[in-house]
Amino acid sequence: MGLSAMFLESKARIRNLWRGIRERMKAKNTSDATLSYRRHAGSISSNWQEIGTYGVFLNACRVAAWRYAIERYDIETVRIIDFGCSTGSWAETWAQLGFTRMIGIDVNPDVVEVARGRLHEVHLGDGELLGTKFKSEACIGCNGVLVHILEEQEVIGVFMAAYKALKPGGWFICAVLNPDYYLSPGGYEPWMGPMSCTRPVSFHEQALDDAGFAIIDRVGTFIDPWFSESTRFIAENKALKFEEGLLKVFEAFAKTMREARELRPFSELLFVCRKPSGRPGR
Repeated sequence: MGLSAMFLESKARIRNLWRGIRERMKAKNTSDATLSYRRHAGSISSNWQEIGTYGVFLNACRVAAWRYAIERYDIETVRIIDFGCSTGSWAETWAQLGFTRMIGIDVNPDVVEVARGRLHEVHLGDGELLGTKFKSEACIGCNGVLVHILEEQEVIGVFMAAYKALKPGGWFICAVLNPDYYLSPGGYEPWMGPMSCTRPVSFHEQALDDAGFAIIDRVGTFIDPWFSESTRFIAENKALKFEEGLLKVFEAFAKTMREARELRPFSELLFVCRKPSGRPGR
């Protein structure tokens, strides 16, 4: 099969997937109420400001990874869609990164009310809203969200919606846990829990590619001190686990590994993706 035929076949497959997702979302039944992120909306909306020294550590590492990506790829920082914005806890961070207008989207009505006091504009909704309300956006960010979407088809739907909402050349930057170095209740491997999950990095790579994105880079965010079996004992030591000095060491470790362009042993990766220019819309 020639490249042109392969491209047309892929395009048709994506179009059919997107059509199926839209039809399911519009169905007049109770299926949407059973989606994991809707069932658990009140339990998964915590943010880094609520989890002490570990939250400060996570946030510092994510901010550093975002800054690294923005500076390396000269990403436009005028307007950002914060998908899964929770309470708008990243409002100051977006401003520090150079964004001048912040728009939030979240499925939890309780946190949306709080976010409206921090971001310029906030909408109650999910991927369906992202893919229908927004057009020609320059940048969409997604931090700590995909881990709480248990249905694979819904993750794919978010990627497709983001692709549709962006202008050609626009950026989609999303954080993905790396189960090889992230300790879940299932150990260091993909795991499906009642309110969160970890998936193979390869799943996200394929889903982003299928949605039409060019994956420009993968940037490490944080390295948990208990990133391997040999350091797992740290997670089991309550006095040591969230010790501020130890987390500072691992924040510096992450910076060194990030600048060395190394993805091991990062517990989370920031996928830096772009909607190609000059390609027919999907």
